[in-house]
Amino acid sequence: MQQDTHTYHDVYLAKQPVFDDAGSLWGFELLYRGDLNATSAQFTDSDLASLAVTAAAGLCTEADLKGGLHIALTFSSKSIISGVPEALPPENLIVEVQEAQALDPELKPALTRLAEKGYRIAVADYQARTGAEWLVSLCGYLLIDVIGFEPREIIHIVTTGKSFGKTLMAKKVEDVTTQQLAASLGCTLFQGYFFKHPEIVSHRTLSSHEAGRLRLLKIIQRGDLELEELTEAIRSDVGLSYRLINYLNSPFFGIRHTIRSVEQAVTLLGWRQIVDWLRVIILADFAVGDTGRELAFASVQRARFLELAAHALGADEEAAKTRFLLGLFSLLDVMLATPMDELVDPMNLDTEIAVALLGQNNEFARWLGLAISFEKGDWKGLDSAVKSMDLDPAVIARSYAEALDWTSMLMMEMPSNDGR
Repeated sequence: MQQDTHTYHDVYLAKQPVFDDAGSLWGFELLYRGDLNATSAQFTDSDLASLAVTAAAGLCTEADLKGGLHIALTFSSKSIISGVPEALPPENLIVEVQEAQALDPELKPALTRLAEKGYRIAVADYQARTGAEWLVSLCGYLLIDVIGFEPREIIHIVTTGKSFGKTLMAKKVEDVTTQQLAASLGCTLFQGYFFKHPEIVSHRTLSSHEAGRLRLLKIIQRGDLELEELTEAIRSDVGLSYRLINYLNSPFFGIRHTIRSVEQAVTLLGWRQIVDWLRVIILADFAVGDTGRELAFASVQRARFLELAAHALGADEEAAKTRFLLGLFSLLDVMLATPMDELVDPMNLDTEIAVALLGQNNEFARWLGLAISFEKGDWKGLDSAVKSMDLDPAVIARSYAEALDWTSMLMMEMPSNDGR
């Protein structure tokens, strides 16, 4: 099968460390980058940049978040009003807002709602502008860019900010003189090349099929979808399922128990947060190309076949859902052009599923081999697998046929790249 170059895209972020006045690491600021070699955020749409950074927040490792370290993300006015920050948990997150955005009349109620839900707010590019007092009153941090200002200007800005009783962060500190001046005026957090250059991190992730995702976005915007229907919609999309499992099993959430199914993930998040997450992922992905139709179809069909066969042979609901996940993720290495071992580790999958996806022999691997034999028309291999697993050939054949029909119906509205 020919690899579709539009089945994935690379996401790049700059992790800029922030230190306190004792020289200890306070946290990181995540910044959008267009490619691996970019030294600044080159983008024409701040809303898309906000979405891209939010969607890729799972790049934060457990080490990034240990000991209560903070992760600061900048959001545009539109993304805040749309509820984008709520796709991330508030425990470690610092929501950055440019001081100049205070002039947007719709921003105040949206930020007030975030603050009431426990999100901490930071005012970036603080310059003591007139009309931004309400924004300063809501925030806990004032971020002051000290580069490009004369010492007397820095003194005025920092002194004014200090009078509000907020925590002050000096940004873009490039020399010891500026650092010492900011510290003497009351800044207790520092960031800049004087301390450390940002680290560029990248992550390869699945792209969206725009037609299917747009349809899902319209449905959730109407708000008339039941949680069970929403779960089914996510389950039918290999990209969404992968990212949802990866997202919840990331250190950002600190969930003690491994998430093993889409149903479990949706139940844990609940309607509001899963919808917020979907909006972020879908809107962020509209900036890239289509997913590979053949790979998506094969993944969903395989997943459904394994689930139906499990049900037909008397497996309980949890076992059937686990088989679905196994089939759904079994082509991820092809989709992302990335070795499977690099994909399995971050997802923190159930050990038995991970072992099977890595090509090692266990019960799940045998089921995967059964599905692959059917797909390839390897009847000799299929017959051997059915006999060795003591399966009913009629049940297996019926499950495969039903899975094919189900997947065809599910995906028939999704046009191919050439419009056919």
